[in-house]
Amino acid sequence: MSFVSLDQGTDGVRVRLARADGTEETAEAAYVVGCDGAHSAVRRALGIAFEGDAFPYPFMLGDVRLDWPAGSALERGHALRAIVLHDDAPPDLFVAVPLPEHDRYRVSMMAEADAEDEAADGVAHGLQTDRLGVPLAALQAVAGRIMASPPVLSDLRWSSRFRISMRLAARYRDSRVFIAGDATHIHPPTGGQGMNTGIQDAYNLAWKLALVLAGRADAALLDTYEAERRPVARDVIARTTEESVNFGRPRTPPHRLADTQLLVTYRGRAGLADHGEAAPEDAPRAGDRAPDAHGLHRRGVGFPLRLFDLTRGTEHVLLVAAEPDPATLAALEADAAALRAIGLPLRLVAVAPASAFASVEGAPASVAPMPFGVTLVHDAEGAFAAAYRTTPGAAFLVRPDGYLAFTARPYERAALEAALAAIAAR
Repeated sequence: MSFVSLDQGTDGVRVRLARADGTEETAEAAYVVGCDGAHSAVRRALGIAFEGDAFPYPFMLGDVRLDWPAGSALERGHALRAIVLHDDAPPDLFVAVPLPEHDRYRVSMMAEADAEDEAADGVAHGLQTDRLGVPLAALQAVAGRIMASPPVLSDLRWSSRFRISMRLAARYRDSRVFIAGDATHIHPPTGGQGMNTGIQDAYNLAWKLALVLAGRADAALLDTYEAERRPVARDVIARTTEESVNFGRPRTPPHRLADTQLLVTYRGRAGLADHGEAAPEDAPRAGDRAPDAHGLHRRGVGFPLRLFDLTRGTEHVLLVAAEPDPATLAALEADAAALRAIGLPLRLVAVAPASAFASVEGAPASVAPMPFGVTLVHDAEGAFAAAYRTTPGAAFLVRPDGYLAFTARPYERAALEAALAAIAAR
């Protein structure tokens, strides 16, 4: 089934789809999300500009066996990068990345440009599957040209040419139709950023669409998708392009933690708020990715938990650093019931400090009363307090996509209710 066209109305979208046998059918949906890659037909149907450019030269890939000269074999699991730099041209390179088989590698290198490299839609990106693969001799020639003692390439199982572009969609939405993933951003593969960025696009949009479709949030919440995700893609494109252009040249080492995308933040965006006292400088704030914490203990569970075990799911999760005394837990129990009545799917997790059970040897958290509607865990190793730089009374609202929507020092229900109303865009 392939996309043909779409037509938007005030209440939904009609999409024409073509079957493999040439017949067509029409589907209707409240919203449509185009995740159809760099050459997105949905993006083109919406008339959304895909702004940017392409590297002027193509690349070659091949999965081969490498036989190394005596005494020069790579240690298993290690990659090879051979580069010859040029001042007025791109570097000549030969890269070999190990595959999970003895002596097999995926090799990559520059290729000569030709007229067939031009893409029909103007987006020169990805594997050129419409062309014949690269012959083994062409791959061997590059290794022999730039290496003093090149390996012998053999047993070519697969090869291709590919192009790399750096492009960003001018917008991510047209009324009831969205685009995500490679349909919105393409860039060099440096650091393996593409899949991570696309998955985060989808997760960011999915929980918002779910709330809107369930009638639990206003459609204005969907405006935050582009506001949050487009700047992230712009940064990824800039960083990966810079690293590719400077490949092999001495320069400041890249911040590898940035490539993990753990540092992505939406601070300052609509619907995010920090309440109460100023947090320590290195503490997470609204818009930051919620940190994980290990070593949490829960009554009746015979092994320690990670915080991510407790926040995983499709609901918002309120983390409250709380002393496990009966009065505090009773108040949180009442708050949990009241907050759920607001309409957003919400769970409440109370995290008791390490000191709360210091005198109860061998039975952490088991002596505290179990509140209804509240998950009580014990921060036995102090990892939660360290990661969130918190003391009893602070609270953190974690969105379904793992980012903080609200922080408070100290927690106040009225402030949280205002934050939840802002998330629902009501």
